[in-house]
Amino acid sequence: MKLSAPQSTTARAAVRAPSQCLLAAVLCAAGLSSGLAHGQSGSLPTPASTPANNNTAGAATQAPATAPATAPAAAPKQGETPKFLRYVRAKAEGAKIRNIYDAQGLVVLEAKEGDVLAVYGERGEWLEVEAPGGFSVWVFGEYLAPAAEAGTLQVTGEGVLMRPSPSSATDSLPLRQRLGRGERLRLIGRRDLSKPMAEDWVNVWSPPHARAWVASAQVEALAAGVDGAKLWAAAVATARPMVSTPIVDASAKAGAGAGAGANDQRAVAAAIEEGERLLSAARAAEQSGGAPDYASAKAAFEKAVGLAGTGPSAELAQQRVKLCSTYEEAWKLTQDLRAHEAAQADALRRREEALRKAENRNVFDGRFDARGWVERVVVKGEQQPIYLLRFGGAASAELVCTSGRLRLEDFLDVEVGVSGRELRAAIVGPTAALSRPREIDVTRLEVISARRPR
Repeated sequence: MKLSAPQSTTARAAVRAPSQCLLAAVLCAAGLSSGLAHGQSGSLPTPASTPANNNTAGAATQAPATAPATAPAAAPKQGETPKFLRYVRAKAEGAKIRNIYDAQGLVVLEAKEGDVLAVYGERGEWLEVEAPGGFSVWVFGEYLAPAAEAGTLQVTGEGVLMRPSPSSATDSLPLRQRLGRGERLRLIGRRDLSKPMAEDWVNVWSPPHARAWVASAQVEALAAGVDGAKLWAAAVATARPMVSTPIVDASAKAGAGAGAGANDQRAVAAAIEEGERLLSAARAAEQSGGAPDYASAKAAFEKAVGLAGTGPSAELAQQRVKLCSTYEEAWKLTQDLRAHEAAQADALRRREEALRKAENRNVFDGRFDARGWVERVVVKGEQQPIYLLRFGGAASAELVCTSGRLRLEDFLDVEVGVSGRELRAAIVGPTAALSRPREIDVTRLEVISARRPR
């Protein structure tokens, strides 16, 4: 590979690097990427530097064909000059920089047209690059602590992972480089402000030694005669200085919005802060048994999305919009479940009441229109006798059978249950002798018991 004059001395020094460095890099690529689930590495050492030439860079990132390499690489030692191959610019359509050398990788930075990048390695059609202002990465809060300067955090662990999304799942593979104890990071935001920072994912800008991958088709070489080192130094100086920023969204004042002015940046931060306040109030209302207002919190975050456009501020607000929607849907499902449980409890209560009533009901209740012992009675002034049903000492019905199917005389002194059509309601006379029970035209008769064998 042909090297330019300013880079030749550095490249020759890299080629003469001890073989132990190459061995350490291969070991990292082979097995040190497992680490702890949230952030820290294992006990094996990480390589002290990243090789400069293509061959050793390829060895340091070697991985199985089924998954891109995620082997860790240590931060450069203090006073050590990082080794790179060349500088490139993002093309007119911009460039998406990803955590792995694959189109399925997660984007950690969207470089705009003309943004300068330093190339440290190549792998097929992918370049391992460093950006002047770092990348938007996620670190688990257990390994971070607030620094003395507002808006900055300090790494408290050794070999801490930087991930492209707030997750330790396999689709959120970390960058190869790891954070060292004492490093300072610029804060972007938090995933869930309702949790303590030690239990939450924290969004930060990566330090200078972090590198990610960009497709070579999305970048181009610097024009002839352009001083890449001078261009890079200017980009680093103006990228994202350490400034005091609010805990809610550091990117709002760090210039990560889509070209928004100072007023717009303040409006984005204010909208996110209002959304966080409303979200906290809604969570408190739900936990106390009240009705939460997640819609207002979601509207505030959606306003922030509209103001921010693109970039980490918009991404943070979009994540909070999704979180509000999730909380809102979960609360509605909880209400539906409670309503269903209440309906089931009411149905069970009514069934138990019906069973209790059934326990106290006579076996013949509801089975007949009338029940009793059949008697033949001669009524004064009438030529034909009548047939009465007497139950409990009182006449319950007067029986007739207009169809002729039943001979009521055959059931004298027999306890029966009858069903039929009521021909006449009961007649209440001035005396018991003049009173008559209701009259039933018998269509069905069932023998219950008898005083004598039939």
